[in-house]
Parts: sequence; C-alpha cells; structure tokens
Amino acid sequence: MTIGQKIKELRNKAGLTQSELCRDFITRNMLSRIEHDAALPSLGTLCELCQKLGISAGYLIDDTTDEFPYRKLSLIPRIREYCLAGDYGNALLLCESLSGDDDETILIKCECLYQMGKKMCDSGELFEAKALFSDSEKYALSMTYGSEMFAARAREMLADIEYAANARIPDFPYGASDFTASRAEYYMYLYMLGIAKNARYDLASGIYDTLKFSNSFYKKHISARLSASAHNHSRAITLLSELADNFENTGENIVLMYGVYSDLEISCRAASDYEKAYACLRKRTELLERIKTPS
Repeated sequence: MTIGQKIKELRNKAGLTQSELCRDFITRNMLSRIEHDAALPSLGTLCELCQKLGISAGYLIDDTTDEFPYRKLSLIPRIREYCLAGDYGNALLLCESLSGDDDETILIKCECLYQMGKKMCDSGELFEAKALFSDSEKYALSMTYGSEMFAARAREMLADIEYAANARIPDFPYGASDFTASRAEYYMYLYMLGIAKNARYDLASGIYDTLKFSNSFYKKHISARLSASAHNHSRAITLLSELADNFENTGENIVLMYGVYSDLEISCRAASDYEKAYACLRKRTELLERIKTPS
C-alpha cells in the first residue's frame, strides 16, 4: 500500500472526513491529493497526520500493511501512564483499540482486568468483579508464555467470590497464619454489605445469623448495615460511631473506614442529624484524599 492509501484507510477506520482530519494544518484539497498519491506530505504534515490518526510515521513509510506494531508503539506510552496512575479502565480501552494482540498487550489487558476486579471487590461489587476476573483468566490462558501464574491469581479471586456468594465459609476463627481463610472472610464481609445495601434484608440477616466472624470490625459493620436496612437508624448510628471512634484510636483500613463514614452519613441524614452527617461528609473527603495519595 502507498502512503496515501494508508492515510485514507486509517482516516476511514477512525470515522473522520477529510475536512475533520486536515482542518488545522493543510487544506482538504491537499489531503485529497496526498490520499490519491498525487502529492507526498512534507515531514511536518506527515507527523501531524500520524498524531491525529494515532499511528507512528514508520507505518506510513514502511512497505508493511500490518499497522498493529506501529499503532502499539504510539499507544504504549499513554497506556503505561494510565496504569501508573491506577486508571486501568482507560488503559484497557486503549489496548482494545489496537487492531491485534501480542503477549505484551494481552498481559496488559489481563492486569487491567485483574486490578479493576480488585477495586470492584473493595467497593463490595463482587458479582461485577467476578466477570472481570473471569476475563482476566481467559486472557492469561491465551498468552503464549507465562500464562499460568496470572491465570492462577484470577482463579483465587474467583474462588473467594464463590465462597462468599454461596455462604460456604467454614466457622471462624482460623489460625493467624491462614491467609486464605482471612481473605475468604473479607469477601464474605463485602458480600454481606452488598446484599444488605440492596434491600435484601431477609437474605442478609439469615446468612448473618449462621456466620461466626473472627473480625469484630466486619461483624459490627454488617450489623449496622442490617439495622439501617431495617430502618433502625439509631442503632446503626451507635454501631457505626463505635467503629469510627475505634478507627481514630487504632487506625483500621482506610478504604473500609470510608465505607463506615458513608453509611454513618446516610443514617444521620435519615435521623435528621444533619450536623453529624456533614461531619461525616468532611471525614469521607479527607479519607478519599488519603486513599488517592497514599504515603
């Protein structure tokens, strides 16, 4: 393919008209001449076109018609920036915009899906997280090299979610060294918070009565969420306030405490205690800043 043919093909793939592509730096007539190989672009014009089309100049001047390695080359720096910033959603979108896959891009997709799944878990959205971990495992298994390690960690998360979703966690407490049991209890806690929040009070309270949590924080937070679901906001405020006071003294997980202050704000508003609700809002804002900028 000629330079002009490649430019036209990339423009059409991007859904751009000639006017939309060239409006800032050359005339539409000049772009038309380039696309029909009646003229060659200058170096400056070539670089500008490449930037707007998201491709490196190497692809346009190379004899190859495989644009994937060149498009990947131009996108990898942005993908890396998104990953370093924890913006895995946009990193995944850029990977998916490529016209093909290799082990590196598959690994990036695998990692993005895994990290997005972990964030979903931490916010209590276990069922949404399950789909992300499942896709992460599929991508891992499609790699040519080193796939099992990445697939195994996704399977671990899927197993934890299955335990929680089916309420099949054995009695607690476990030994302090049993990391798997501790993680399973954590996901059971998130699952219970989720179903209590989604007005499934009977299901949540029925499961809660059968569980023996070793972590008192988990148990009290779930109890508070159940109380709020039953419109017993005074009890919810008491329990959540105790957790908040304990946090100030001992320093629990900041992400979990953000959830406590969110619930406390809701219950305070329901009880018309707007002064305390506003104090919770300020505390949530402070915690959110600490979450975004870890020390």
